[in-house]
Amino acid sequence: MDSEYTIGTTAVQLGDSRLGQRVARALSNKPGATNFAISFNPAVTITTGFLLQPGGFYRDDWYYDGDLLERPLWAISSAAGGTLHMLERTLVGA
Repeated sequence: MDSEYTIGTTAVQLGDSRLGQRVARALSNKPGATNFAISFNPAVTITTGFLLQPGGFYRDDWYYDGDLLERPLWAISSAAGGTLHMLERTLVGA
């Protein structure tokens, strides 16, 4: 599932838990001009969480991160209108 998020100075939840069990998640701040902070905490601010600078990339997957993929991820931008691209890979039952 590919998703584009326009994020401002209020934290936004990323991803959709209804898609199934997530096995990989990747975020890209390309070709962004603003910084993002990402966190598992919905109270994230631009000065907390993981900093994702312009051109930056974040990835987690089941092999290395286990159950962390099932937790919601939140993002906030240093300015209004920043775009963050997210790719999720999930398992879908038969």
